[in-house]
Order: sequence, then C-alpha cells, then structure tokens
Amino acid sequence: KEAELSTRKAIELNPGFAEAHSNLGNILKSQGKSQEAKEEFIEAQRLDPNNLNYCLQNIFCLSPIPFNREQIDIERSNLKVGISRINQNNKIEFKDNIINESIFLLAYQNCDDDKEILEALAESLSNVKGILNKSFNKEIYIKENNTRKSIRLGICSDYLNKGHAVYNWFWNILKDISSSSEIEIIIFEGPDSKNEIDRECINLINGEIIKLPSSSKKGCEVILSKSIDILIYLDIGMSHYTYLLSLSRLALVQVNALGHTNTSGSPNIDYAFSHLGDNFIDNNQYFTERLIRFNRIPINYSIPFSSDRDFKRSDFKLPDDSYLIGLPHSLFKLHPDFDNVLHQILHEIPHSYLILPEGSDKYFTNKLKERWKGNSDLLISRSLFYPRVNLDDFNSMLKIFDIILCPFYYGMGNTLYQSMAVGTPVISLESKRFSSIFTSVVYKQMNIKDPPVAYTTGDYIDICKKLAFDLDYRKRLSEEIFYKSRETLFNDVNIYMEYIQFFYSALEAAKNGSYLPYNWRCPLKKV
Repeated sequence: KEAELSTRKAIELNPGFAEAHSNLGNILKSQGKSQEAKEEFIEAQRLDPNNLNYCLQNIFCLSPIPFNREQIDIERSNLKVGISRINQNNKIEFKDNIINESIFLLAYQNCDDDKEILEALAESLSNVKGILNKSFNKEIYIKENNTRKSIRLGICSDYLNKGHAVYNWFWNILKDISSSSEIEIIIFEGPDSKNEIDRECINLINGEIIKLPSSSKKGCEVILSKSIDILIYLDIGMSHYTYLLSLSRLALVQVNALGHTNTSGSPNIDYAFSHLGDNFIDNNQYFTERLIRFNRIPINYSIPFSSDRDFKRSDFKLPDDSYLIGLPHSLFKLHPDFDNVLHQILHEIPHSYLILPEGSDKYFTNKLKERWKGNSDLLISRSLFYPRVNLDDFNSMLKIFDIILCPFYYGMGNTLYQSMAVGTPVISLESKRFSSIFTSVVYKQMNIKDPPVAYTTGDYIDICKKLAFDLDYRKRLSEEIFYKSRETLFNDVNIYMEYIQFFYSALEAAKNGSYLPYNWRCPLKKV
C-alpha cells in the first residue's frame, strides 16, 4: 500500500513519467487488480511507445482467475495483436532492463494456439535489436569439445529450490548423472532466482553454480564463456530471464526440459523431453522442439516426507461422515470449464465438500469466489478454503482427502507424486492437451488395474460417485496406489542412463550438422 501511494504521488507530480505508470501497473497486478494494472500499462506504453518492456507489460496483462472462456479468448486475441505490433515496430528498443512479463499463464487456458503465439513472440523478440546473442561459433565449440574427455552440461533454472516441483523432478537426476558418468555440470541461475542450492548440494553433483548478471546480454556472454556442450532449460515459461536466454544459441545442443509444460517457441531450442511414451503423438502440433521420448517417466522423485500432524475433519468443522474432495492446487489452475462439473459432483454426492488452499494472494481467493457465486450456490456453500501450510504439513493433509481431483486440461505434477505417496486416489480427465495425460501415464507405470481416469466429463463425475459410495473399491485402490508407488514410481535410480544416452546421441548429431529424428526414443539397455 505504501508503494502504491508513493507511486501515485510520483504520477501526480509528473503525469508524463512512464516508468511510474509501469511501476504502478506492477503493484496493482501483484494485488490481482488486472484491469487497473492494464490501464497503467497502456499509459506507460502511450508515453514511451518504443520501450519493449512497456509493450510486453501491456500485452501480457492476462487474468490469473478468468471469469469465463470469453474473457480468455479476448485477452489472447489482444495478445496476438500486441505481438504483431512489436514485430512491425522497427523503432522498438530493448534497453537490457529486466523484462517482468512471462508466458506462464498461457499453459493453463486450454487453447490450441499456444504454439502459434509462442512462435510469433519468439520471432518478434528475436527481431528486436539487442536481444539475440549472435556470437556462438559452432566450429570452435566442436573443437573445444573434442579436446575434452567429458561432456560439459549446463543447467539453466530459476527454481531449483528445495520443495519446488522443478527441484523434486530434476535434482536427483543431476546427482545420478554426476556420480555415475564423466559429465561436468554447471548450473546457471538468473538474478532473481529463487534457488536455495547450498554448497553441500553443489558438492553432491561435483559441479559449479553461477549467478548470472541482471543484464540478459551479459548473461548470454557468461554462458558462452563456459563452452557448454548441452544446455538444458528446466523451467522455460516460469522465468522471463531464462526465456530471453533461450532465444539465443549458447550451446551445441539446447533442450527444453518441460518443467513448465509449454513449448518455448524458440527456433534455437532443439529438443523437449517427453514423459508421455506412446500415449501422445505430437507431430509438432504443440511443440516447436523435437520430442525426446523416454521409456519411463524421466524423473527420480524421492518419497515425500510428511509431518506428524494428524489432520481431522473437525479441523474443517465438518462431520465425520463427510466426503472430502481435495483440490490442493494453485487457484489459477482451476479453469472456468471446471466449475459446472464441480457443481454436479457436489449435487450428486450430498455429503461431499471441496477443500482448497487459499490463494497466494487474498485477491485470488476472492476472485474465484466471485466467479463461483455467479455459477453455483453449491460451490460457495460446500467449499472450504484452508490457510496455506508448510510442505510437510501439506503432505500430511493429503491423507485426509478421500479423493483428489486433477484439474481439467492442465493436470497435475508435483502434487500428483505427493498424493500417490500417501495413497490418495487422484481422478483425472484425459483431454487433447498433452499435460492432461500425465496422471494416466503415472497410473500405467504403477500398473494400477482400474485407474480412476475418465475420458468424458460424465465418466469423471461417475468415478467420483463410485469412490464416494463404494468404500471397498476406494480402500482397495488407495492401498494399491500406496504400495505400488513405492515399487515403481519413486526413487528411479536408473532413469539417468537414458539421459546420458540422449546426451551422447544428440551431441554426435549436432557435431555432424544434424538432429535426432522426431520422437527419438532412447534405446533400451539392460541395467
């Protein structure tokens, strides 16, 4: 509030101060006031139309809690127009300040044109003077690689902090690669990185960690100076800084690890890792990168630790016979299309309640409640928002839920593993969006006999009802998930071998001036 008052005072003193309007927009956006923020971004761009940052702030002012599909379509249409205008403006400037906008929310809107938008954005930004680094020399890099006995692997991430999904998915893989092969690992983190990697962790991978400068131009130069053979971006789309880096060629082979599930859109990212096996045939419908298919889910996920806290229904002031439906997700994952199905579930299971976390900002909770009030009285009267808890307590809380609903379209990742660890069934709906398939892939790897996976909204509701009223089925399924997850899902200490096979194969192809074929699969080898 103090920042907002001070910034408004600056604008009062100098209404033509574009930076103050931009800052006020960011303050309002952080409070969830998207429309008010949009007005400030428009004014900043009007005052300084050739400032790239103001252009991006304006066009990427997307609503994290949209009211309906129409709002999503309008905002995306405006985004496309804004990207086109950037491409047409040959006076636009990149001043090498930190761009505050990311492509994060696109993946949650369930639209078929993500790839189209991200390709157009990458092309537009690549044409802006000063963004691309063009000093990569392939011949020199090949020569340096040939003088070394080991592969030099670069890892670029802003989210390798303990407890985060990116850390849980990839950290053990890095340790396994380092301890079992002659591969050097260098981790690059952006200036605003949330990483909490300490020296002990770095020693575990016998690697190096480099904090990149605030200037993305200088960040590119730092990475180039390390002569990286293979550069893996763990979380493109979650960080504006690493996204800018991904537009340039900084290594012989560059990979999108899909810590965030959208394509990068960048022509300089060669490959994307896929966990979907034969369940999803892309044919470049969703990705600009070539998919690399692993034979198992390419994760070595440790079994999550739960606290000793014992959650009870009385903690939510609910009777003991209540059927608790967990929605333990960030609220922006709840697509408007999901609302009617949630209403139907509550209507057909009279003793059921939805349990959700409060939003990271109070505004998000209020916005979702406002949307629900317009759609269903049941969603308001039979939903409980609990205060956010620490990670260990969160894992313990998952035990009290009778079922957990996988949100439509985007699906689950980190929370899915945490749910499997405590044996709580997760119900999912497979859709055309590839991220929605992940839950069924997990069940398939676990060899669950009758997995709660639906292919229509009607099936989805019926599975919820079956688990609510058939207690024997729910008990059998829960026990099967609990035990089989320990046998087949967690602590995959051999999957790193497929990574290493990919490294050598992709590097050899790059040195020969080619690529691995689309949907390349790691050859199976006996462990």
